[in-house]
Amino acid sequence: MSENQKELLANIAPFGLRMQAELKDRLKDAAEKNNRSMNAEIVARLQWTLGPSDVEFEDLLKKIAERDDLIRELELNRDMLTGELAATKAMCEELRANNFVLQKLLNERHENAVSEEETLSVIEKRFSELKEQSVYLEELKAELRGVTGQMLKDVRQAILDTAAGDKTALDKLKAQFREKQGE
Repeated sequence: MSENQKELLANIAPFGLRMQAELKDRLKDAAEKNNRSMNAEIVARLQWTLGPSDVEFEDLLKKIAERDDLIRELELNRDMLTGELAATKAMCEELRANNFVLQKLLNERHENAVSEEETLSVIEKRFSELKEQSVYLEELKAELRGVTGQMLKDVRQAILDTAAGDKTALDKLKAQFREKQGE
């Protein structure tokens, strides 16, 4: 127990409580199961029964609103990445079509070229460039899928962690997301 917690407990006035022996035994058993003192068990059960204070309730509402804002922000980013992924897919399809056209052009030029080696060299160079661009776009598409998938996993895990009682999970996710945006 920290010094600050000890000091706070020292400022709380004791409160005598009478109860039936059977109830006291049940309370003692529950305290042992929860690794608490009997006093801590009584306080925890009273707090649970009475629910959060107005200040705690307002704080919870504020945190929920912040998390909702974060979720909306993440959804917008997901939608943006989905749009970029769709544009990348379209670009890949266009490159494939261009690749096909260039391959066809390569065959036609090969048959009709006066200087077969010069023409073939130019077409092969362009074809190679397009192939590199196609590979790059495929890698970019895979990376975007991974980022979107990982982002959704991170959001899902942060929500589960928050539901399990980790009050900092969404704040950590927000900080992680902002770091990625800074990169």
